[in-house]
Amino acid sequence: ALSRTKESNTRFLLPDEMHYFHEKYFNNQKVVDSAQINQFWDQFGPILHGLRYQKCLDSLWHRGFIFPFLKKETCTKILEGCPVGTFILRFSENNTGRLAIAFVK
Repeated sequence: ALSRTKESNTRFLLPDEMHYFHEKYFNNQKVVDSAQINQFWDQFGPILHGLRYQKCLDSLWHRGFIFPFLKKETCTKILEGCPVGTFILRFSENNTGRLAIAFVK
């Protein structure tokens, strides 16, 4: 396990990230069922595991270099008009626990 203090292990989820989860996993419902919760943890669990045990991900996460929960379409919009070589790191929606890179060619 990695040795960390409580202060170095803090990176709160932003309101947009919470909205992403609410929309993607819970269909913006006020009440959710156990199947939806299980689906959420099936996806989110491997991400948490990677952040905890993969030192490179942990560092990128805590330094704010990963924009974790963005849809591919959102990344495309953000990158419009950016210079060639600009990129965004995010967690893949299709490959649980893996990073995806969106970039400008």
